Formats: sequence, structure tokens, C-alpha cells
Amino acid sequence: MTPTGFLIALKVKETLENDVKIYEPFTELPETFNLGIQIFVQNPLFRNFTNLPLRTSVETFYHFTNTGARKTYPSLASPALEFQGNTAYEMGSVVSVGTAHFEAIRNTETETTANSDFWKEATDYQQITTVDQKLVYAVYARKYFSSEETFRETLTASFSYHFPKSVTVTTANFNLENDDGATPVLSIDGNGQTLQKVKLKFEELQVGAYNLVVEAPSFSSIHPIYVQPNFFDQKNNSKLLGIVDIVHDTDLDDFRLLEDNGQLRMNEDKSEIQTPIFEIRFKNRSTYWKYIPMPNESNTLDKDGITQETLNQQTVYISDEPQPLLSQAKVSIKNDSSLPNASPRTIEVAGNRLLSEVYLSKL
Repeated sequence: MTPTGFLIALKVKETLENDVKIYEPFTELPETFNLGIQIFVQNPLFRNFTNLPLRTSVETFYHFTNTGARKTYPSLASPALEFQGNTAYEMGSVVSVGTAHFEAIRNTETETTANSDFWKEATDYQQITTVDQKLVYAVYARKYFSSEETFRETLTASFSYHFPKSVTVTTANFNLENDDGATPVLSIDGNGQTLQKVKLKFEELQVGAYNLVVEAPSFSSIHPIYVQPNFFDQKNNSKLLGIVDIVHDTDLDDFRLLEDNGQLRMNEDKSEIQTPIFEIRFKNRSTYWKYIPMPNESNTLDKDGITQETLNQQTVYISDEPQPLLSQAKVSIKNDSSLPNASPRTIEVAGNRLLSEVYLSKL
């Protein structure tokens, strides 16, 4: 481990080939293999100050890998999805529109374009997105097959699905689809009650990518998921954020671990080893900073960068733009001194904004 990540070392042997040094693995490696590294959250505030979704439809973990299309070396993050109009997006979500990228600065459900007041252009977008949040909990379990009168190990995926708060669904069908076809449909009936959180269990699966297709009389949705049972430790899943899945294979271009012939990567003139370095970047969360003055305080805050509002019958001052948590404040009071930074300890959802409270002892 290092302060910013981890290293993978390989014992090699040095030989000469046409007077050029080459390096090959000391022990012959398989043609393909995976190295799975678990990421656990140690800081209890990590999900507050990092731009992770506060609410997701599917109970999933992050899956970062050096395979997949359209990735830009050295980032293991998948590209942001194309903007879809009239779709619910959390504040902080990043979408693409052609070659441009936009970040939601408010929660939104009905916007038809990503260049409205609810969005701002994102110039740095090589951070993780919800596209990588697709790994579901899966294990091999013994199942009895009466037709065969025997037990067999089958791959089973168990996870929860959350319906959006804005929809009313009492019955729904859940289907896992992949390139080989579809699994049997799971039908859930709420017996007249609104379905909010549904526990799903799919059996007899194969390792790989699926689409979870949700269909209801007034609602439909598709969510990419990935099934891989070798990454999970039942004792520590509560702190598990995701998996770094490093793959050795051919035709991975800049994301390859070794050359296709099994030798260490070298620069173009074969003069030095070219060590692959991959990157996972988490963007810090931005919130609107809500400054709360002392009761009966007669002074007021400068209006430059903040606006006075009344929330819950209380006078407060809220930054006009979202501010990144743990950064320097960008608003000022009348004497031009900086206001204190908001703490990541509490995040409040107020309407379509995320707020961080700052109590002021004296203005």
C-alpha cells in the first residue's frame, strides 16, 4: 500500500534479445487473469464529502477495471452517460452531451436540456460516475434440483431495488438480460401497497454483465449490473465501497499490464521499462453553504456571492453557487474577511438543493 493507492510487483528475469534488454516474468503466467483488490471505507464521512450518489436505485458496489470501451488512460472510470431529458438526476451527477460534459447543480427530474440553470459545464470530468456503480452481491450456493435429484453449486445474486420517490408502483417485473438471453422474470406484487424497496434474488447466473430491466404499468427503467462472486467477503461488506479489477489480457492497448508477448512493457525505443499507472479519482462533493446567524443578530452578510432567504421561518444566507466541501470559502462578509467553511458532517436536502449548515457565532 502507498498513501494514494497500491502497487503490484512482479518478479522478472532479464535477458538480451538483439542486444536489447527484455524482461519476462520469472514464473510463467496464465494467458489471462484477474487481480481483485477490495476498497473499504475507513472515514465515516467519506460518503458525505465525496460526490457519491445519496440515493441509488440498485444496491451495488463500484467496479473499476482496465477493460471496457471509451476509457481514457490512465483513468479506470467509465465515460459519463449521455444526457436523457425528463430523467431524475441528483445534484452532482455528470452527463455528456456530444463532446461536452455537464454537472447538475440541483436535483432535477423534468429538464429537457443539460444547459439550463440546473446544470453547469464540467471541464474536469475524468472522475468516477454512477456508470461504474454496477457490481451486485453474488455468491455460489448449493441448490437442490428435483429433476436431477442432486445438489449443484449455482451462482446467486441478491440485492435490493429502490423505486424513485416520485412514482407509485404496486406491481412490477424484474428481468436480468444479457447477450445469451434472459433469466426468468421475478414478479413482485405489493398487494395494493406502494412498492418502495424490493429485495431481489436471481439464481443460476453466469459471471458477467447484465441489464436489470424493471417494468411496471406506469414505470420502466434499465440498470447495468455486473455479477462476479469472487470479490466478496461477507464479514466486511458493510464497509465495502467497490473493487479494483485489474485484468491481464491481450489487445488492451494503453491499459495493458504486459506486452501481448508476455514481456514487461517498454517505451518505444526499448530503452526503459514503461510501468502502467492507473488512476481512480473521486470528486469532492459540492453543496450550497447555508450560514445561520445568531438569534437577534442585527448585522447582515454582504450580498456578494450569497443571498438572504427564509427557510423554516428562519433567516439564513445561502451561497449562490455550490461550493466544494473542504475547500477555501469563496464568499465574504462586509469587512472582506472569509466566512468559515462548511463541514461535511451534515448534508441537508432542501427542495432541489443539497445544503451544508454553518452556524455563525457573531457577524
